[in-house]
Amino acid sequence: MQTNSFLRLDIRTQAILRESEARFRRLFEEIPNIPMQGYDRDRRVIFWNQASERLYGYDEKTAMGQRIEDLIIPGELREPIVQLIDNWIAGGPAIPPAELELLNQAGERVPVFSSHVVLENTQGYREMYCVDLDLRDRKQAEQAIRASEAKYRSIFENITQGLFQIDSNGRYISVNPFLVTLLGYDSAEVLMTHLTHPEQPFYVDPNRYCELLQQLNKTGEVRNFESQVYRRDGSKIWISETQNAVRDSQGILLYYEGRLEDITLRHQAEAQLRYDAIHDPLTSLYNRAYVAEQLEQILQWQGSNRQGLWALLLIDLDRFKVINDSLGYVVGDEILKILAQRLRSALRSQDVLARLGGDEFVILLQDLALPREIFAIATRCMEALRLPLTLPSGTFSVEASMGIAQGTLAYHSADEVFRGADIAMYRAKAEGGGHPVLFEQEMHPRALARWELEQELKQALAQEALQLFYQPIIDLQTEKLTGFEALLRWNHPERGWISPAEFVPIAEETGLIHPLSWWVFRKAAQQLQCWQMQFPQAKHLTMNVNLSVVQLKQTDLVERLQRLLQECDLQGDRLKLEVTEANFFTVSESTLQIFYDLKQLGMGLCIDDFGTGYSSLSRLHQLPLDVLKIDRAFVDDLDFDLRKQAIAHSIIMLAHGLGASVVAEGIETESQLQILRQFGCEFGQGYWFSRPVAAEQAAAWIEAI
Repeated sequence: MQTNSFLRLDIRTQAILRESEARFRRLFEEIPNIPMQGYDRDRRVIFWNQASERLYGYDEKTAMGQRIEDLIIPGELREPIVQLIDNWIAGGPAIPPAELELLNQAGERVPVFSSHVVLENTQGYREMYCVDLDLRDRKQAEQAIRASEAKYRSIFENITQGLFQIDSNGRYISVNPFLVTLLGYDSAEVLMTHLTHPEQPFYVDPNRYCELLQQLNKTGEVRNFESQVYRRDGSKIWISETQNAVRDSQGILLYYEGRLEDITLRHQAEAQLRYDAIHDPLTSLYNRAYVAEQLEQILQWQGSNRQGLWALLLIDLDRFKVINDSLGYVVGDEILKILAQRLRSALRSQDVLARLGGDEFVILLQDLALPREIFAIATRCMEALRLPLTLPSGTFSVEASMGIAQGTLAYHSADEVFRGADIAMYRAKAEGGGHPVLFEQEMHPRALARWELEQELKQALAQEALQLFYQPIIDLQTEKLTGFEALLRWNHPERGWISPAEFVPIAEETGLIHPLSWWVFRKAAQQLQCWQMQFPQAKHLTMNVNLSVVQLKQTDLVERLQRLLQECDLQGDRLKLEVTEANFFTVSESTLQIFYDLKQLGMGLCIDDFGTGYSSLSRLHQLPLDVLKIDRAFVDDLDFDLRKQAIAHSIIMLAHGLGASVVAEGIETESQLQILRQFGCEFGQGYWFSRPVAAEQAAAWIEAI
């Protein structure tokens, strides 16, 4: 009986042990991400779970009985690992956990964290069990982080912008090499010390730093914050600064990171453009645009009952054309510079002296006490002009005629003031010149002549005596024709060719510009339609037509242009509208919408004569521009005038930054063409390619494509 009891107990114990073994076997098999192996004193595998199969590729049947070093241990680790295993199984020191790279069945290295334990089996033999944690995901993450850090560090070290980090106490944490070089320091450490504890102010205007801090504290970031700062040697540069706060997941400020860009050249270019917009390039005096602006301000003050006597003096050199024709334009230009200096010396410091172009000067006098002061200053100017001029070609004197428009409440615009001085100046010429004449209302010869020209212009328009000429627009890279600019011409039966500069302003003042412009639009569109029907290769050509700012006041402008496109079966992008720079920036917000409506028709919008108007660069981004046209004034002498090259290059970069292409006007030499092409200017027109030609000659251009 006792034997049977022990037998039953042994059977039950074995069952419990088998159940326990099965339970723990299932446990280790079901753990998905913990590869586990066991091996005996001969290092042969006695346990191999499913996670080990997934990690190393060997199934249990293949692995069982194999020596562990033949399965997963790389050759260079085989001897030391075998020795460690044998020593531990024999009762030596334990194997410490370690990160290893072991081999899978495909021979690929697998990063794992391996830990070991030695147990005695029921027979008293020591067996080793190993748990390998798969580190591939972590390793990949670490590699990605290291790659990202390396990439960031490379960008940080090599980018051509200044990068920096500042802690919440205003202490610089890091700066990149570009910033060190830009600010003229020897090392990042010296720069960070000097910026944290400045020996001299960093910002030229200390208020700018206060404004930056206010913005940072208010919004946590500043963008494109422009300031003038000192370099280490005391020189000044312009920078654009962007900073933003970096916070942790709890919203606590960690540090500020920033970017700093040197915009000195851009500021210089913009300043040069602003300067050129209001100055005469030959004499460096002010130009008509500046004087007109000053006059408009005076008239506004006058309308606000501000007191003060003022006058406009218009000077025209008599028979100066003879000097240019006989001595040449180089000598003529030198004479103009000398006369400009003489006029300046005859004026008070507050007087404004300008050159209108050609041989015309204008003087704006303000803060006069008595009317007789006007004639005193006028007389000094005339006497200064009469002084003999001694040049290598000889000694001679210059006479001039002067018209004076004295400030009164009768003037309502700068144009009216100029017109009065102009009429008086022509009266002075008619009287023999050499003296000033004050404008009076009964002076009508000039006004009458303008009225007669207006009537003749109406008649010419009615009889279609006007003509359109076409100047080719060329792709500067391929030198192939891309389109034409339509130019209005008037061959007067008695006076010959009359410049548009003479009759277009009259048309704008009288409202005749509306029928005149629509005649131009229709003729140009019909001509383009004709060419497209005649020449298959003309389908891609465009037609540029000048749009007067007066036309922008027409409420049906967009609808009429749309109908014209439909009548002539033209796509909207075949027509491009050109508006001079000065007019582009005087339109109202409601008029600005017209540009967007025209853009919806597909029409391209061009700023003509860019760089010559007195415009606001800050408004450029509001306009739906396609093309900037560089005025011929910046192309003339481009081959040897470095200043003009810098301006032309800046205009091209500005246009490209706005997503617009560039057309250069007035190209007359091969070297001008090459410089513009090198600067990235896409298109050009000028005498180097062709003068404006009649439709028949333009057709020959198309036929040659």
